[in-house]
Amino acid sequence: MTTTIRIAFFCIVASLCMGQMCGSPAVPVLTDPNRLEVTDDLRTACPGISDASIEILISAAEEDRLAGFPRQTLLNGLQEACSSTGNPQNCINCNTAIINQVHGE
Repeated sequence: MTTTIRIAFFCIVASLCMGQMCGSPAVPVLTDPNRLEVTDDLRTACPGISDASIEILISAAEEDRLAGFPRQTLLNGLQEACSSTGNPQNCINCNTAIINQVHGE
């Protein structure tokens, strides 16, 4: 399941890059150091996913943020990206929590 969620997240990124969203200006630097850490809230939102896998997803979300992808654009793509996973709702919940945390929400 970890691999499936990771693949789903990267599918979102790939699909966005095929559109006109790539190359958007970077968003402001966020100063909360905990936003890039695995927290208990993320562990709760991502049951059965290892801390190492959550860290990979956090890194991918931060790369997208720095590339200028808006938070809402990433959230909008979760439904389609997670639809092919074994548990789409868990995938959506986990990735939503990660995207929100990385974007300082």
